[in-house]
Amino acid sequence: MPGALEIVVRRAVPADNAVAASLVFSILRSYGIEPDVHGLDADIAQLGLHDEPQKITYVAEHAGRVAGVATLDVSDAEVAFLSGLYVDPSVRRLGIGRKLLSAAAEAARALGRRAIRLETRERFAEAIRLYESAGWVRGDDLPAGYGPERTYMLDLTR
Repeated sequence: MPGALEIVVRRAVPADNAVAASLVFSILRSYGIEPDVHGLDADIAQLGLHDEPQKITYVAEHAGRVAGVATLDVSDAEVAFLSGLYVDPSVRRLGIGRKLLSAAAEAARALGRRAIRLETRERFAEAIRLYESAGWVRGDDLPAGYGPERTYMLDLTR
């Protein structure tokens, strides 16, 4: 029987949609960002609802509830795209984000991708620290007004 402090990462299912989307949108709003369900955040609004072979969404459960979400787009044959990584602020620093990143990297590697790319906002300082400590390398900055300002890459060939 899993312990209350165990973190379980699994593929998202339709029953996860409402709670996971609520978590993500709450996190975005806490940073002063209104979710864009028809643009940058469309994959979160649809999380787990459709079987899309090019998108893999994970949830992390902690103490029996969804505490984190990550979505990986593998439509590019070479470089996967991590389109979102969110962890409930009340349980950050327990390894949930690191486990989600690891699951995404394992999936991308198993599918033959050579790297994973992501875009993030400078205000997500906690996430940036996580990416950098996990070996992600900062890439080119994005155009002003786009939304996210930074890019990061993780080389999966090493």
